[in-house]
Formats: sequence, C-alpha cells, structure tokens
Amino acid sequence: MGTEQADSTLPLVLGTVQLGLEYGVANKTGRPAISQAIAIVAAAWEEGVRCFDTAQAYGESEKILGTAFKELKIGQDAKVVSKLSPDLHSQEDEIISKSVRSSLKNLGVPRFEGLLVHNPAGAESWHGGLGASLAEIQRAGLTTRIGASVYSVEEGKQCLAMSGISLLQLPFNVFDQDAYQKDFFFAAQKGGCLLHVRSVFLQGLLLMEPEEFPSFLRNAVPWARRFADLCRKVGLSKRKVALAYAYWRAKPFPLVIGAETPAQILENCRDMKAVVAFSEEDLEQLACLVDNVLWVQDKGIVNPSLWGAQQ
Repeated sequence: MGTEQADSTLPLVLGTVQLGLEYGVANKTGRPAISQAIAIVAAAWEEGVRCFDTAQAYGESEKILGTAFKELKIGQDAKVVSKLSPDLHSQEDEIISKSVRSSLKNLGVPRFEGLLVHNPAGAESWHGGLGASLAEIQRAGLTTRIGASVYSVEEGKQCLAMSGISLLQLPFNVFDQDAYQKDFFFAAQKGGCLLHVRSVFLQGLLLMEPEEFPSFLRNAVPWARRFADLCRKVGLSKRKVALAYAYWRAKPFPLVIGAETPAQILENCRDMKAVVAFSEEDLEQLACLVDNVLWVQDKGIVNPSLWGAQQ
C-alpha cells in the first residue's frame, strides 16, 4: 500500500480491563502480574498512547493503573476515562461523589478525562437523577466529560438525545459495522459528542484461527474464514485489516485497544502506526472491500455480553 505523511498523534486508548480481570475469549496468559501491568502501561506510553480506559467494575484495574502511573511518574499527564460501578447508578449524589473521589485517589490523577456509566438503562435512569449527579461531578472539576458506555447504535442514539452527554463508548469492528452503516459516527460528530471505539478485535476473536473458536461461537466460523480470505487477498494481517477498517470508518475518533502483555501493545502500536501511514485512497479501497461483505447481523456473534447465554 502507498503512504502519505502520518499524523503525529497515535489514535489509540489503552483499555485496561485485562489489568484487573481475566478477560477476553482469546486471552491465553490470564491477568498479568503487577510488574507486567506496569510494563504494559510503560510500553503504551513510550509509543505515544496518552489516554487510558478503565472502570470501577474492572477488579483491581484502577489501583493497578494508579501504581503504574506512580512508578512511571506520569499521573499528572495521563488522561483517564473510567466508568461508575452499575451498583452506584441509583445512589445519592454524596455516595457517587465519594466513590469518584476514591477512584481518582486510586489512580493518582487530578481529574478524569471522561466519566461514564455502563449503559444508562434508558432515558428514565439518566433523567431520574443519574445525569444530574454526573453533571454535578463535572461542575466540581472531577471530570472533563460525562457520558455512557453502550452496546448498540440504538442505545447510542438514545444517549445523544440526553442532556449533558459528551462522551460515548461503543463497539465497532469488521463484523459489527452498525455504527458506520447506520451513520452513527456522523450523528455523533454533528452533535459534538466524542466517541471512543471499542471491541476493534472483538475480544481477540478476529485474530484467532476458526478452529480455536469456542463451541458457542461456531456460527462465527464461516465469517472468520471469509475475513481470513479477504486478508489474504489484500496481503495484510488480520490485525492490520481490523485496525485499518476501524480507524478509517471511525475517524477522527480513537480506538480502545487492550493487551495482556507488553509485546501485544507494542505490536498493536506498530501496526497502528503503519495503518495511519496508509494513503487515504488505500484505506478507502480496503474499507469498501470490508463494508457489507463482513457485516454480521447475528448479535449472538458480535455482542460478547450474549456469548455466555449460548454456552
């Protein structure tokens, strides 16, 4: 593929659920030791990643991330997006505020770049007090943006209509193309809402060989083979095609990428830098090859929250 001058900013956010929990269908190494976790954060920082995604519900992730920030002396410069525990959604302002301040202390950062809820459970929950609680936290200077982590375009569109929301996190990848196909990226930009695009590798499923798929994802095997065929056709790895498609179709929004080892984050960053250097013409041609051809309508495949129900 041809190249053009690359943007100096790497459009990645380091997802850190793996630092606090054993996570991901492709995870073969389990939760990393604290030394490994620090090495992962250090590698990401060295490669130019400046934003980190975590959550109160991600086990020890916030504390481990805070330990890494302290060790690397980057707590004042790192940007962090976190999510309230779902248990706090119906609590009083004082309890929510105390929890948020505790998270900031664990992380060792002065404020959040973004504070999200795990799906606001519809407008009723947001307008019933949750939105006002987060707005107060924002006014207190504890977070720059407030918003939600959603699982579908439909939930995302509902959130765009809610007062105060300026940051959303949602899934998008070569199989789950809804955000592009249903013009959600355009709608978010028009509404002035920042998006963080997650599930770029679909918990690592897109990088696995079809014969490695668990039995409850056997319906995904034909799609995986189609994806592998396309990658062979264009002469690129699965990782580069997955990154290139999400990067180009979601641009200018950053991609949330996780890692279980320092080697993984280095590989992700290396391939992301290569993708950013592709010409716009090549990126568009590749995206057009993926559009529709790999768009999976089966939510049992593209929504990991439904995987357990199929076991």
